[in-house]
Amino acid sequence: MLRVFLFLLVFSFVPAKGDCGRFSGPDPKVSPAFRSRYTNPTFGYRIRLPHHIVAYGEPPPQPAHGVGISLSREPRSYLYIDGSYNSGFAPDVATVAHDHEGYVRQDSLSVQRVTRTWARLGSRKALRLRMEHSCSLGSFVTDEIFLLKRDIIYTVSLTAPKTRYRQDKRVLEAIARSFEFTKPL
Repeated sequence: MLRVFLFLLVFSFVPAKGDCGRFSGPDPKVSPAFRSRYTNPTFGYRIRLPHHIVAYGEPPPQPAHGVGISLSREPRSYLYIDGSYNSGFAPDVATVAHDHEGYVRQDSLSVQRVTRTWARLGSRKALRLRMEHSCSLGSFVTDEIFLLKRDIIYTVSLTAPKTRYRQDKRVLEAIARSFEFTKPL
């Protein structure tokens, strides 16, 4: 009986394969809201937000790595901006992209296309990973821009239904262009 209980306890928290796109979005009642600009003093960056966009951070006492933006609830489209320590000790940005590709593959039913290109995050050279994948909710595109500098990984990431990708990637690209470092690297 104890084994059955432990089995149910462990596997009840494992997300089902193909559930990508099932994000709840921010809770405006408890999450701090940002309009026009977001500055992250911990990881040393700032971005400009397009005039119609509201970004939400983690409610205190959570650490402030970045913000999330819900571009659409149905169909779900979500963008996040993040600065995090390189806790996995990735030696280069290609390894960071490879690891993120693995996460998307784990959550997807199938992956149809993967492309990597060089891009810009603000004035710096970065790596862009774009994946077309299928989930229980339909066809999605995950488009991520990564920059590894010293011991910090900077990420601007969009996951959008294929039907919304073209319009939502404009927000991703506008934020990536506006990205500025506030601490010398």
